[in-house]
Amino acid sequence: MQAQTTRFIYPLFFISGAAGLIYEIVWTRLLVFVFGATTNSMVAVVSAFLGGLALGSLLFGKLADRTTDPKILLRLYAKLELGVALTALSSLYLLHLMTPLYATLSDGTSVTGSLLLFKFALSIGIILVPTILMGATLPVLVNFIESYGKGIEKNVSMLYGVNTFGAVLGVIGAGFFLIEFFGLRGTLITAAGCNLLAAGVAWRVRPPVPDISKITQKGDGVVSAVETLHQVELRMIMLALGISGFAAISYQVLWTRMLTPLTGTFIYALSAILAIYLFGIAVGSILYNWLVRRFDKHGLFFALSEAGIGICALCSVLVMLVPLPIPRHLVAFLVILPATICMGVSFPAAIAMLKRGGGSGSVVGVSYFANTIGAIAGGFAVSFFVIPMIGTIQGVAAFSLLSMLLGVVLLCWYAGEIVRRHALGIMAVVCVFLGFGTGLLVLRYDSLLDYVTQKRKDRALQMGAVVEFREDDASSVLAYRGPGLGNEGLYVNGIETTAKLLETKLMAHLPYAAHHNPHDALVIAFGMGTAFRSVLGHDLATDVVELSPSVPRMFHFFYDDAKDVLANPQGRVIINDGRNYAALSRKKYDIVIIDPPPPFNAAGTTVLYSKDFYEAIRDTTHKDAIVSQWLFFGSREDDVAMAARSFLDVFAHVIVVLSPGGTNGMYLLGSQEPIVVDEARFGSVFASDAVVKDFAEVGATLTAGEVLDHMRSVDTLRAFVAGYPPITDDRPRTEYFLLRHWWSDIPKMTNARLGDAR
Repeated sequence: MQAQTTRFIYPLFFISGAAGLIYEIVWTRLLVFVFGATTNSMVAVVSAFLGGLALGSLLFGKLADRTTDPKILLRLYAKLELGVALTALSSLYLLHLMTPLYATLSDGTSVTGSLLLFKFALSIGIILVPTILMGATLPVLVNFIESYGKGIEKNVSMLYGVNTFGAVLGVIGAGFFLIEFFGLRGTLITAAGCNLLAAGVAWRVRPPVPDISKITQKGDGVVSAVETLHQVELRMIMLALGISGFAAISYQVLWTRMLTPLTGTFIYALSAILAIYLFGIAVGSILYNWLVRRFDKHGLFFALSEAGIGICALCSVLVMLVPLPIPRHLVAFLVILPATICMGVSFPAAIAMLKRGGGSGSVVGVSYFANTIGAIAGGFAVSFFVIPMIGTIQGVAAFSLLSMLLGVVLLCWYAGEIVRRHALGIMAVVCVFLGFGTGLLVLRYDSLLDYVTQKRKDRALQMGAVVEFREDDASSVLAYRGPGLGNEGLYVNGIETTAKLLETKLMAHLPYAAHHNPHDALVIAFGMGTAFRSVLGHDLATDVVELSPSVPRMFHFFYDDAKDVLANPQGRVIINDGRNYAALSRKKYDIVIIDPPPPFNAAGTTVLYSKDFYEAIRDTTHKDAIVSQWLFFGSREDDVAMAARSFLDVFAHVIVVLSPGGTNGMYLLGSQEPIVVDEARFGSVFASDAVVKDFAEVGATLTAGEVLDHMRSVDTLRAFVAGYPPITDDRPRTEYFLLRHWWSDIPKMTNARLGDAR
């Protein structure tokens, strides 16, 4: 009967886990609009989220140990779920308050340590309370189940596994369906509804009085554990948990970066990677529940799981270095799943080692705190030090060595007899894997590339190109330049981003010709540096905003005068994301050129196509400024129409110019005041020696007459987009498109779709 009593908790905790991951996804996205999409912003937000979970687990673990009454514990859980729902909903309001506050701290031109601390502090201000309440639920439920005489070894692993399975559902639900259907705010409200459901059910249930004879007497939490654990052993377990968390979050970051050239940059690929990661942890936790019923070897499992994490992580490097004859989408499972299953075993095994007295809530709370603090430190370390210094693949190798060494130390401590009996075999295995991992670390990091990037590098080298590969906290960048015209390439995170074409040259000259007297310009996205260089050729004070620090460092691959261009006092390179800079900048511009990186539907690109973004751009320009948006027609008509609709909703006066270079695409020139097409000025600009020479660099010629012939009526465009909604921050429609694309078969946009009317 009492076994049946606690079963209802598992579906509630499953729902709670789904809600928790939905919150993390939505909050991260919403805070990007405030802080920007830079790595330090992401780290600050995730650290605040994890920090709240850790603090909640620690504080409420002690509180939960004060009672063995299941009714009180269940009511406390219901209150926690209710509190999560209410405070999560209030975060939507707090976000509006934080945005103007953050704008007073930064103008978007630089990222400093103090600014990172401000981001962390503001993130805490928004999400601290709900995350503390989330973190409190695990120790409270552990004590609730233990009040019926069930051991912590089993119920922690089951609760942790079920909650993580719920997190998998949350990732899939939010990433694949909910945000597309309901938008970000609607998805957050849906998650709050899940918490309210869990709270309501938990409040309504009346648990029976437990059998007193089966109840383990409570102690004073960790104090009780200390009485039966040596201080040295206690500290070692806590340190091991911290190191385990440190490595676990690092693997997640590194695997995502490592797999991106293979999986692409669509939000669905990134969601799938996170879902696989969580699925492995959930499976491992449930597996431990099965193991502990058969073998009372918690220390051995803890040691083997940590060593297994390191070995499997090292093997994931081999999977990415050598192409396997399997479908691409299965590679992610091979890379992530084995190590994460071991991670799922590790955490409950460590808790079982600590729990040798009473005080389950405190044991769980302190364990989770140590593990999560390690994860926060790992997020900082891998993003700001490991990837920029040694790269992604060597980063995985380095952390695999750390995990293996931790496993060996734990194995010697908890399974000394086994180690002595099989010393030679164990030493042989250890030497093989440690030797292989160490060997990877001594190689040049740019010689260790995933097989997709390596194939591109080899292809470039075969045609006699010079190739360079760089990694930074934001992206991995491959650039090459071969002999002859047009033999250049730039790949960012495995995606070819741009090319030296007439279209990229025209990005600079078209808005310059359309403006009567410009003095300064803003270019969003550096790419090969073509637009930035061409605008500077008009002697304008020019700022260019680029998210990845490595991209401008590749400028010399594409232009021999790159060093002189970067030294031009009129030019300035700002490392930030374009959306954030536009929202924070206190400078006003005459010309803004926007060329978001492809593909059109990639994760995060909607921040440079949304109505909210264009409003921010409008606010950072003079009244007569020209804002130029290049829209490449490589996507479906409905996607292009929604982006164009967003632009047209913000700028009252728009000129449409189809690409004259043969590429399907169009330039939208928008302004707050009427744009007068001065044919004499167009003729003067396009006939100037500087512009003629600029086009000649890509083997092209273009006259003002040809440009004017490619202008189309904005009324035709307005009629085309009239039936489509705009892209907004809350509804990133072109990024979350799965069901819309599945339900409807709409062709790709072409120049012919806008007709011949001028």
